[in-house]
Amino acid sequence: MKKLSILLMCCLSFVACTPIPVEIVEVVVFPVVLRAEAVRGDTGNKAGGYILVKGYSNERTKISVTIADLAPKSVHAGQIRYGECDDKTTKTFLPLSTLQANEYGDGFAETELPTKKFDANKAKKEPLIVLYFQRGETDPKGIGDPIVCGDLKYR
Repeated sequence: MKKLSILLMCCLSFVACTPIPVEIVEVVVFPVVLRAEAVRGDTGNKAGGYILVKGYSNERTKISVTIADLAPKSVHAGQIRYGECDDKTTKTFLPLSTLQANEYGDGFAETELPTKKFDANKAKKEPLIVLYFQRGETDPKGIGDPIVCGDLKYR
């Protein structure tokens, strides 16, 4: 378990500042591997990456996504869905932040969510998957097919 203490200064006026200790304890950290998915009409999909899931004592969970080998400057919608990577037709559990690839085809996105959403699902023991798609949410063609998938397993 990692522990990080931060000292914030609460300034009520320009003259008096009072230090306020804030403690953030990292309680869960685990990686999820994202594998390339077969995309209709495109046999050359090599995209892949990983997700780091971190839970904090402030009841927030941060999901950091890194994907490589994307089309340069491309935009990709992300979702957490119920099910397994073999069956991507299940309903959405939670949306993830849109991922924007740079000029080299590398993308990064972070989403912060309430931990209680994961805890409720963990109690049900329903499997979850992480998907990122061909296009972004606002694309007129829709988000398209999944390009990467990873099983989100609880530890």
